[in-house]
Amino acid sequence: MKRFLKVAATLALVAVVLWIVGDPRAIAKLFAQMDARYVLVAAAVATIDRVLMTFKWGLLLRAKGMTLPLWRGTRIYCASMIWGMFLPSTVGADAIRTLLTHRAGIDGKTVVASIVIERIIGFLSASLLGLISFAFLRNINVIGEEFDTVLYAGALLLAAGTAVFALSLTRSWYDRLVALLPSGIARRRIVMRLTELHRTYVGYAASRRILGMFFALTFAEQLLPILYSWVLAAAFGVDITLILMAGVIPLTLLVARLPISIDGIGLYESTFIALMALGGVPPPVALSIALAGRIVQTLAWLPWWFAYTLELGQLKPPHAET
Repeated sequence: MKRFLKVAATLALVAVVLWIVGDPRAIAKLFAQMDARYVLVAAAVATIDRVLMTFKWGLLLRAKGMTLPLWRGTRIYCASMIWGMFLPSTVGADAIRTLLTHRAGIDGKTVVASIVIERIIGFLSASLLGLISFAFLRNINVIGEEFDTVLYAGALLLAAGTAVFALSLTRSWYDRLVALLPSGIARRRIVMRLTELHRTYVGYAASRRILGMFFALTFAEQLLPILYSWVLAAAFGVDITLILMAGVIPLTLLVARLPISIDGIGLYESTFIALMALGGVPPPVALSIALAGRIVQTLAWLPWWFAYTLELGQLKPPHAET
């Protein structure tokens, strides 16, 4: 049922986007005049983004005494993203990444714990960047003062989320929660596995320097999509200020994290079009940038995926065999 609702929401959002854009020939015309030089620069930025993501993920693994070579890790990361496109959600991509990394000799609990940390810190960093972007748009009068309440509410939610994350890195709250369970349930295998996973997860509390470095690198990495989209706009010959893009992209990516549609399809595009329209960018131009972003990003991942499939000896994701 949940899958059906996501498919329905995705189709509805895509329909709304197409209705807003109107004539698709305007998009075809923009794509026909793309400058290949800027496309190559955008592909390079997308590749740097994935390498940086792999590098900072490797920091979390090394904090637990595990080593994953950067280039092999990048192949795994990109391969999991490509295969994840054909799975129900981004959780599928993370599941593949967990399996592939475990096959590379990394302890499974450590991999899962590192990905959970990656996701949480990534969300907190994206929320902070989203607030800064909101302030940017407010400062250049793209967003009016009537939305200041949203900014304040977002700041409170970010503070609350940070507090919850800090609490989650302690054993006491989890032990108290398990103690409330009936003894029969507490001794079940799944609860025991969760307890082992939480022990590994909590171990990151002793690596505060690594967590701080990971947050800083995550924040820096999340700036790359701004540059990426700005370069793609230049590829279409569209003059959009970097400040406007810095205000729009983080907010768009933050909204696209909502588990409403499949891989944010339709949700990302509609949000991007709406925010860019506030800056005077026509819907066909905004949609062209968004579509090019998805296409070029995928093309940048494909060589890494292909290299990994050669190493693996198969085109299907490993989990499909089980």
